[in-house]
Amino acid sequence: MSGILSVVTVYRSVGLARFWGNLAAHSVVCILFPSNEPRLVRRMVQLASGYGRYGYRKVTPLLREEGWRVNHKRIERLWRQE
Repeated sequence: MSGILSVVTVYRSVGLARFWGNLAAHSVVCILFPSNEPRLVRRMVQLASGYGRYGYRKVTPLLREEGWRVNHKRIERLWRQE
């Protein structure tokens, strides 16, 4: 096998019941890998303060250029929360 685990194997390794197999695999990824949103928000604030009046629409392409995998909807949601 090339490092790919089945959903059932992952559920068993973290101690979840088979019942949770009905959830999307994305849910498992969210459980196993914590979000990097705090880092993203910090970077958004740094860019916004560095560029003055830049809003989320101009910050989004700057983040993409730095290698962040984000879309404008996610940045807008985080922007409103911040």
